[in-house]
Order: sequence, then structure tokens, then C-alpha cells
Amino acid sequence: MFPFIRKCFLFVLLVAALCSKGQSTVSGNKQEVSAGLSVPLSNFNETHIAGAGLQYSISNHRFGITKPASIIGWIGSAGVDFFLGKKDKEAGYSFKNGNYVHSRLLGGIITNPTTTSQVSLQSGVGWGVYQGTHAINFCTQLNGTYYLDEQWGVAVKLLMIKEKGAQILWAPGISISRTF
Repeated sequence: MFPFIRKCFLFVLLVAALCSKGQSTVSGNKQEVSAGLSVPLSNFNETHIAGAGLQYSISNHRFGITKPASIIGWIGSAGVDFFLGKKDKEAGYSFKNGNYVHSRLLGGIITNPTTTSQVSLQSGVGWGVYQGTHAINFCTQLNGTYYLDEQWGVAVKLLMIKEKGAQILWAPGISISRTF
């Protein structure tokens, strides 16, 4: 499944490069900060309860209420999520799974289907820390934001994390964003 996702992302990136004629816009903000909550899925849900995170994104006038001149633009972001470990009972003994911290640097494409929304697909490198163990990983994020006004928006996201020797970790979430 991992090579398939990578091939799909590379195809979308190629189409974006061919269709994009720059990112000049009539309005919109260049930067966005978002904070939100996410829920782990699959086997990740068996060991962790929920997560909270922050993310900073930058793109050429794509955030807020906007009228972009090109269909597709470029986006870069950096973020960090903190997932709380669950308490568990194994063979009569109680223990708590460790917390998981995941930071990431992503880059990808962004589009504004309407003047009050944006959708982005990004991939990049991440760094996970679990009980003192550090691991570099690959991550992808699909994000959609609806802007309530020039500066505030509500977003949904789907984060996928793939570490070597581990199953894919999925974490959908919601967030509030502020543009500037």
C-alpha cells in the first residue's frame, strides 16, 4: 500500500506542476497556524487515546477568503502532535503505554475549490519519539479547511505515518486555524 500512495502523490504533483502557472492571487493570506485534536485509528487506537497538535503552514496567498489566479499552488508546513498512551492490563498486570510525539516537515500541493475553502495534499519526513526511542518516518497529510472569515477557519485532516517495521498509523482530526 505504501508504494501505491507514493505513486499517487507523485502523479498529483506532476499534474500540479504542469497545470500551475504561478501563484499570483487577488487576495488571501500567506501563513496559517492551526491547533486541533486527532483520534488514532487501527492498531494505533489500541495503545493511544487521543492527540493534540499544532501546525504552521505557508503558501502564496492561499489561506482565508481568497480568489487565486491559478488552480493549483504549492504549500509547505511543519507540525507536531502529542498522543496520550492508554492504560492496559496484560496477564493480570496494569501498565500505561507511553506517550507518542510526532513532528513533521511536509510539502505538497494546495487548491482553492471555492473562495472560502482550501484542500491540500502534502508528504514529507517525520520524526517520532516513543518511550525514549527515536524513529524517522514518512508521513502524508490530506487537509481541508473552510474559512469562516478572512482570518479564522475550521479544518479536517487525515494524517498517515509510516515507520520502518511498523504498520501504518492513521490519525484523522479537526482543528481551528488562524491566518495572517
